[in-house]
Amino acid sequence: MREDSISDAWSESRIDKPKKYNMPIWLTDEDFDYIVLALWKCRKNGGESRCADLYKRFKQIQDVANNAKN
Repeated sequence: MREDSISDAWSESRIDKPKKYNMPIWLTDEDFDYIVLALWKCRKNGGESRCADLYKRFKQIQDVANNAKN
């Protein structure tokens, strides 16, 4: 059943309609930290406003994850 949910989420994420499921994405902690760092750099270097919005959201997730580790 889990495989069906993943397949459905993946196929729905590839077409232009609202998703019923979260998009599956598996990242290591290092991958996620790199994404947050890249968004921070984009935001600081006058990148798109979307960088700042995503950075704020991802940074909050990163902070919670780091606090859970400690």
